[in-house]
Amino acid sequence: MIDGEKISLGGKEFVVPPLSFKQLRKFLPMIHTFTAGADSNSDFLGGSSQMIDTMLMIILAALNRNYPDMTPDDLEELLDVATIFPVFKAVIGVAGLVQAVGKLAPGAMGMLIGETSTGA
Repeated sequence: MIDGEKISLGGKEFVVPPLSFKQLRKFLPMIHTFTAGADSNSDFLGGSSQMIDTMLMIILAALNRNYPDMTPDDLEELLDVATIFPVFKAVIGVAGLVQAVGKLAPGAMGMLIGETSTGA
């Protein structure tokens, strides 16, 4: 088991490891693309299903390092509107991307990590 942040999904505890360097190379452009220009939760929630698919793909890649049998369908059943942002924050946080993405798209990181414009 690779160390990481513990999260609860569907009543079970999972350990989210950091993305591998190979995964980071693959997903960093995607993270930048859908964060650049977005400045609020409403921008994201009004966005495309492609944005959600990208988040799911990144979350699954991280979780597959510890849970190789987890499928996209499994993840979609475990995640819900209340958990997708905290889980995504965990994934990019353990990968060290929270500040990096914030530098790529100022103002957009709060949207991704579930913060409001007041920083709550």
